[in-house]
Amino acid sequence: MVAADIEKAVQSVAKKYGIILESGGGTISDVNGVFKLRVNIEGSTEAAYRKHAKSYGLPEDGVGKTFIDRRGRTYTITGLDPYKKFPVVTVRDDGRTIQFKTYAVKEYFQTAPAAATAA
Repeated sequence: MVAADIEKAVQSVAKKYGIILESGGGTISDVNGVFKLRVNIEGSTEAAYRKHAKSYGLPEDGVGKTFIDRRGRTYTITGLDPYKKFPVVTVRDDGRTIQFKTYAVKEYFQTAPAAATAA
């Protein structure tokens, strides 16, 4: 509850600097508390994808391409976060951000090339 209010309060700062601030959790006690904020630079994962795609073995023009997983869900590649265990950033057909390991995305593109298309 407090974290949500803090997240709302910092949105004017986020807008001013062109960043995305999200609650990163935290703890609170009767005496003190620690709140974490996640900071994301808008467009940074897309730029990182373009810069690092080749070294990850991904298609250089992959941002905006879609693929379908084994359950029939559609994902659109939106970027790359090279310092994460699941670096490929996607948006699922329900609007939720989902990250994948690189090998999984490459496998989807290789096994179902008809399903991997430009959006």
